[in-house]
Parts: sequence; C-alpha cells; structure tokens
Amino acid sequence: MKLNYFIFLILLFPTMTLCMDPITIELPSDIWNQIIAGSKNKEKNSLAHTNQLFHMLSHKNNHALYIHTPLILSETQKKYALLCATYHGNPLAVKNLLAHGASPHYSTIYLTLLPYAVAYWKKDSKTMKILSKYDKHHNHCQCHRQETVPFYAIATYLGDLPALQVYSQKDDYNPYYINYYCNSLLHTAIFTGHSAVVEWLLKDSRITTTASCSGWAGKDALLLAITENHTNIVEQLLKMKTINIVNNRSPRGMTPLHAAVIRQYYSITQLLLGHPKIDINIQLKNGYTPLHIATYNNNLEIVELLLTSKNIDLNIINNNNKTALDIAKTLEDEAIKNVLIKKGAQTYFKLTKIAIWQ
Repeated sequence: MKLNYFIFLILLFPTMTLCMDPITIELPSDIWNQIIAGSKNKEKNSLAHTNQLFHMLSHKNNHALYIHTPLILSETQKKYALLCATYHGNPLAVKNLLAHGASPHYSTIYLTLLPYAVAYWKKDSKTMKILSKYDKHHNHCQCHRQETVPFYAIATYLGDLPALQVYSQKDDYNPYYINYYCNSLLHTAIFTGHSAVVEWLLKDSRITTTASCSGWAGKDALLLAITENHTNIVEQLLKMKTINIVNNRSPRGMTPLHAAVIRQYYSITQLLLGHPKIDINIQLKNGYTPLHIATYNNNLEIVELLLTSKNIDLNIINNNNKTALDIAKTLEDEAIKNVLIKKGAQTYFKLTKIAIWQ
C-alpha cells in the first residue's frame, strides 16, 4: 500500500507542471528501476497500465485536456489545439483555448483552413458562434471561400486515422494530393508527428512515391522528419524498401545526415548511420562533411559516433582548406582534437605541404 501511494506521488507531481508554476523535483536517476525492481507482479502491471494511460492523456489530440484552467501551452500548441478541438466538436475546449490566447485566424501551410472554416465544414453552428465572438473583425465569408481541402487531408493533419481510412475508400480519394504549398499527405502527417498515420500511409506504394518530393522549403519526407525531430518517423522512413532517400539533397544542398548533425540530434544521427546506403562523407556546397560540422559544434558525443563508421574519411578538406582536425585546433577543443588524432586525423598543412616536400 505504501509503495502504491509513493508511486502515485511520483506520477502526480510531474503532471502538476501542466497547470501550475514549474516544480523542480530531484529524483535519483535510477528511481524507476528501483521502484519496478521492488514491485510485485500486480504492481508492475499497474505501473505499465498507468504509463499507457498517462501517455494517452498527454497526447495533443486529447481535446478533453483543453477544457481545463489554468492551461499551459506554447503558442504553437494553442494553434494546433484550437483546430483539434474545433474538428472534434468540443465547444468548451474551443472557448477555453480562445480565452487562453489561441488565435482564431490561424492556418498552416499543411492545413490551409481556419478554425472557423473547419467548424463550417462540420456544420457546427455553436462553435462557429464562439469563434465569431472572439474574432469579430475577421471576414468569415472568406473562410467559406478558402482553398478546397478534402476531408482526408484534414483527417491527416489532425491524426484521425479511422476517418482517413474511411475516406480512402471513397472515389474522390487522391493519394497523390498536394496542397497549395506543395505538401503531400505524407508531409502533413510527418509535420504534425502522427506516426500511426505515417505508418498507415507508407503501406500504400502510391504514397511512398511522394516521400522524395520536395514539400515546403524544399524538404522531402525524411528531411522534414529530421528537422521536426520526429525520431520514430525517421526510423519508419528509413525502413522503406521501394525508395531510398537517405542521401537526398534539398535544393539548398542539405542532406539528412547534415541536418541531424547540425541540430545535434544524436539518436537520429545514429539511425542514419545504421542505414546501409548512408554516405557519411557527403559534403555541403561549402565542403563541410558531417564530421566538420560536429567538430565545429564542439559536440564530442556526435564526433565519437561518426568515428564509429568504417567508411568515414577523417581528412576531407572543406572550401576553407580545413580538415576536421584543423577546426578542432582552431576552436581549441582538446577533447575532440585528441579523439581525432587517435583515429589518425591530419591537418591540411600536413596533408599537403609536408607531402609536397617529401
């Protein structure tokens, strides 16, 4: 009984940060292992169930969250939440989100519909009235004349997989749908992080052909998943057998591996390095390899990760005539410098000048 009460407190206190000033609670790093190790089977099962429940309740599509006050959300979260609550016909959540500063005249490049237009499409007069009250100066007639967005595109953006599956059986379903901003259904699901929708879309060979297409800002599906830091979706995309986009370049020359290293996403970098066709020595227009970038970022952890690749070339020279070791010396990063030297890295001077003299 005491253990269950202790577990309840452990689970409760972190959740209080959703509706209160942040509370800093320092727990031993191995606390969960200690709790589980000392629990009986019944308690272990209870913990597993509680974890699943908290995961479900904390999902951004749980619009029941949005009826509570106070409500702590970022501006981006408010925008998505308002569309979600409107789509699911939750006027209490819509009113509460508006009271907390959610914008009623926001649409995205992935769903070019205002919340009012979604309510209009749903024929939800109650929600339309609430939105009109909070946005008196906006011409809602324009909402009715926005870009025609098919039902399945709305379901994709909001992660409504059951609805998407139903719409996909209709005659007007178009798996090649691209919106005004060049974003496909796959791009839309990736941006919003709906991994279940992405998984379902990738089962359709017609959809996978859109993975290599450049969406908004020239990002293909993999590059978009990386920039949005959706590790699980990156893993899903790397498993595609019908199309290989692991070394694709954006119009600006960016590759997936460069993007992951620039953003210092260790887990995604590790996933990319595990792909059999990854080119670890690929260079940007300025000659920088992923190793150059990781060194420049003083990121020893990612430098060491890159060095585990058997195919890495330590001595590639960038457009400024610098190797990774040159950069480490310039930045006076002794840790990275020593790791590179241990692996056999050389400076530009040693590779060129001394070689000529010899």
